[in-house]
Amino acid sequence: MDTFVESSWYFERYTCPDFDQGPLDPERVRYWMPVDQYIGGIEHAVLHLLYSRFFTRVLRDLGW
Repeated sequence: MDTFVESSWYFERYTCPDFDQGPLDPERVRYWMPVDQYIGGIEHAVLHLLYSRFFTRVLRDLGW
């Protein structure tokens, strides 16, 4: 898989690194997300953020 795909969900895990009951703690994700500002190069503006939006929606639809 493309590195942008692989790195497009881990930022949500940073909200709850010690949570061991599943991939994400919905309460802490709601507290910390959405991100207000993201700094990156042009490739991030197109690929990383596009994939991040996709994975965030998928995780939301799955209840995470």
